[in-house]
Amino acid sequence: MNVKILMCGNSGVFPGMLLAALSITKHTESKIELFIGTMDLSDINPAFTPITEDMRAKLDKVLKRKNPDSYARIYDFGDSFRRDLIHSKNLGTSYTPYTLIRLFANEIAEADDKLLYLDTDVMALGNIDELYAEDIEKYHIAGVRDFMGKYFFTPLYLNAGVILFNMKKMRKDRIFEKCVKLCNEKKLFLSDQHALNRYASRRLILNHRFNEQRETESNTLIRHFAMRIRLTPKPHKENIKPWHEQLVKEKLKDRSFDDIYEEYALLQKGEA
Repeated sequence: MNVKILMCGNSGVFPGMLLAALSITKHTESKIELFIGTMDLSDINPAFTPITEDMRAKLDKVLKRKNPDSYARIYDFGDSFRRDLIHSKNLGTSYTPYTLIRLFANEIAEADDKLLYLDTDVMALGNIDELYAEDIEKYHIAGVRDFMGKYFFTPLYLNAGVILFNMKKMRKDRIFEKCVKLCNEKKLFLSDQHALNRYASRRLILNHRFNEQRETESNTLIRHFAMRIRLTPKPHKENIKPWHEQLVKEKLKDRSFDDIYEEYALLQKGEA
């Protein structure tokens, strides 16, 4: 199987991309085409620097160790973003502008059939071929219901951190363009996630094991370290990410990825 994946972000989330790549290649031997959506917005925020060629090369090396045909490729969406979204009403949120650039996925020429979008705070515990093989011919997207959104919005409200796109249908119905226009013109609660839920009307609802947003379970295929609301000792946000290794182990008490963390540490030292 040939699995095409899009991940987006600036240099600050590179550890998440690397951890995700390590966990994915642990469980699958398929050819992985990893498209890295990035851009330089350091004029807006000094921290908004793009994924570098050295970072891409590290991801490429990890992918090729399992399958020599796999690769990582950078897609710079800076021109598209500045053309269509630089004045978006959704830039001043708790999320970085990089979440919005998945809406330019239709510009990835290689994504001619399916494309699996993954947030940079996910890790795999099984073979992602199983997710990628889902039959979505009749749908725009496939995904898992958002843990909170299914209560606050609609029962079919999807979390956009793990989304399988039917690129042919998305392009045919101009869903990405509609989402970009909405995000540019109207302030949305969850920006592009809200837009995708509005316009990608044909949605296949998947089992939560494909985007587990709460606790890692025995059958979890993709663990998404999404922000959570904790009620005790008083209501507060908890935003532990995969690269917060000690917090994952000690606070979340999740030891599912110990071997991935060991391999990650060796890579950082240049020993793997």
